[in-house]
Amino acid sequence: MPKGKVKNLIGQKFGKLTVIERAENNVQGSTQWLCKCDCDGKEIIVKGGNLKSGNTQSCGCTSKYFQDLTGQKFERLTVLKRGEDYISPSGFKEIQWWCQCDCGGENSLILVSGNRLRANKTKSCGCLQKEIVSKTNKKYNTYDLSGEYGIGYTLKGEEFYFDLEDYHKIKNYYWFTDKDGYLITHLNETRIVFMHRFVMNCLDDKKVEVDHIFHNVNDNRKEFLRIATKSQNGMNKEVSKFSGLIGVSFNQNNKWVAKITCNKQQIYLGSFINKDDAIKARLEAEKKYFGEFAPQKHLYEQYGIIP
Repeated sequence: MPKGKVKNLIGQKFGKLTVIERAENNVQGSTQWLCKCDCDGKEIIVKGGNLKSGNTQSCGCTSKYFQDLTGQKFERLTVLKRGEDYISPSGFKEIQWWCQCDCGGENSLILVSGNRLRANKTKSCGCLQKEIVSKTNKKYNTYDLSGEYGIGYTLKGEEFYFDLEDYHKIKNYYWFTDKDGYLITHLNETRIVFMHRFVMNCLDDKKVEVDHIFHNVNDNRKEFLRIATKSQNGMNKEVSKFSGLIGVSFNQNNKWVAKITCNKQQIYLGSFINKDDAIKARLEAEKKYFGEFAPQKHLYEQYGIIP
C-alpha cells in the first residue's frame, strides 16, 4: 500500500465494535473511526491503530470496571440508557446516563454521570432542590428591618443580625443555628452553607476563612466580619473565662499571665501582679505579631497603645 494511504475500515468489526465511518484525525494526526458497539448501539471514536491491535474492542462495556446502571434507581432518578461520555479538556472520560425523574416535569429527563449517581450527589432533576427551598424559605424566618441593621428570628426565637443591604440575598432561605450557634441554611438539596460565608461572597473559595472579629457568631454584619487565612483566623481565639480577654489568665500563684500564639508557637509574655499590666503586654504583642488582625485592637486606646 502506498505511504500515506489509509486503509478503509468501514463495515469491519473489531470485537464488539463495527466501523461506521471515518472520523476526524486527532490532534496528533492519527486516523480515527466512528464505531458502533453491540451493547446498546453506543457510538464512540477510536484510533485505527487501537482497533487493529485489539486494544479497543468495545465502548467500555467489557471493562471489569464498567457497571451497567440501566434500570437502576437512585433516589428519584431511574436510569434509562447510557448517554454520551463526558470528556474533559485533559482527556479524562466519565460515563454518563440518561435518567428519568419521578416528578415527570418538563425537564425531568437529564444526563448524569455514573459517579454522581453512585455517590448520591444527584438525586433528582432539580425538583428536590426546589422543594427544599420552598419548605425552608423566608416564611419561616421573621425579620425586623426598621433599624440601622436587620434582625432575623429563627423558629426557636433566636436572634441574628445582618446588614440591611444583604436582606435581598438571605430572604429566600430559611436560616437556623447549628450546634455552635452559627447561622446555616440549605443552599440546595445536598449543600449546607454558613451565613457569614454567604454574605462575604466566598462560598467556594476554600483558601479563605471568615473571621467573626468579636466572636458573636450570630452577628453577620460585614463590619464585624473579615476575610482571613486559617492561620489569621486562629489568631482570634476565644476569651479566657478568668479575665474576659484573649491571652490573659490567672494562675495558681495568684498572678496574671500573658501569652500569645504565633505560627503555632506559644510565646510567654510574663506574669504580673496587676491585671492591666498583663493586658497591656498581650495587646503590645498582638500589635507586633498580628498587625491588622489583632483581635483586641479596640482596647489599644484604653491601655495607651498607639495603633
